[in-house]
Amino acid sequence: MPRPATDPGIRVIPGNGTYVLHLELRSEKRLTVGKLGSIWFASGRYAYVGRAFGPGGLAARLAHHLRVSASPHWHIDWLRPHAVVQEIWYARTAPSDEHEWALALAQIRGATRPARGFGSSDCACRAHLIHFTRAPSKVTLRRQLERLSGNPPPPIHRFVIP
Repeated sequence: MPRPATDPGIRVIPGNGTYVLHLELRSEKRLTVGKLGSIWFASGRYAYVGRAFGPGGLAARLAHHLRVSASPHWHIDWLRPHAVVQEIWYARTAPSDEHEWALALAQIRGATRPARGFGSSDCACRAHLIHFTRAPSKVTLRRQLERLSGNPPPPIHRFVIP
């Protein structure tokens, strides 16, 4: 059951950047996701990668994702009523880093991308939603990002949903 539409301190997250919503879907579901159509989602852990560079930055975007949207806008808005946000990882990054983060997560052992185009209709990425039977660690993401770019990533912060 999704948590209530509250802001558990997200407003304190400053600036713009890239984020990962960690969600848990407790039972498998077939959902209609906007123009993507009908998609089957296995139960388990999901990581949704996004970026926030508009008005309000990370705080505004993450507060939106913690609410269940009455009129879905992003693909994740269609999944949110059925999945619980467990935690959020975020960093101050360049706008294009969203794609590298999605690729890094997708290359972690056991990762699958259940829906082509989910969260990535505005880019060439296969998907920005990744399914895991076991959630990855922040250390694993950092290692994957460094392996892909050859440079250490910026500090990745963790926000646990109370």
